[in-house]
Amino acid sequence: MREITGDLFEPMKPFCPASSAICVTTNGYVTDRARAVMGRGCAGQAKDRWPGLDQLLGCLLMEVGEDHVRVLTEENPVLFNDIVSPNGPDPTLMTGPWVGQNHILPYHLVSFPTKPTICGEEDVLPRYSGRRLPATHWQLVPEQTYPEHIKNPPMYAGWMARSSLDLIFKSARELDRIATDRKWEAVVLPRPGCGAGELNWAKVGPILSAILDDRFHAITFK
Repeated sequence: MREITGDLFEPMKPFCPASSAICVTTNGYVTDRARAVMGRGCAGQAKDRWPGLDQLLGCLLMEVGEDHVRVLTEENPVLFNDIVSPNGPDPTLMTGPWVGQNHILPYHLVSFPTKPTICGEEDVLPRYSGRRLPATHWQLVPEQTYPEHIKNPPMYAGWMARSSLDLIFKSARELDRIATDRKWEAVVLPRPGCGAGELNWAKVGPILSAILDDRFHAITFK
């Protein structure tokens, strides 16, 4: 894995060829409006660049769960027509990277999970302590099993959690497999979990380096 400095959304030269993909770090939480929470960091910037991205990711999270890397630009827009593209998808977008109805990307866009759907009090970041998961969202998260004496466990939305090293390890392995299958020459990703996830790059970097080869570029923002 290589380390570079620059803009995650404009990484193409001199580091990466046109067939590149970029990753945005994500959590698995979905609101009661079927939107993924993409409020901070590179996820928030991606949502602002490509309106509808949070709705597309929200649909996928409810369909397959939070802890999988997804190539968002390869998802069939017809599946999400009612939510992402109310007026119907443009057929020309089916042949290349896209997000939503009218946004054509110069690279593929990949979600890289670092945080879960929900978390317990032991994993929540201190700044969110006391802000428990709204009851209206229970139907949108996986069924949980607790000891009988715990009737109402304190649960928090996944975006409130510290990023998980185990999930980053899993996501890196999936990303490596996807890049190999699609024969990508270069993939750019932020330092996962080291922003809003409050992890230390000294711990995250070695995990990624053990999995990702020189096709992958960990970018530090200017």
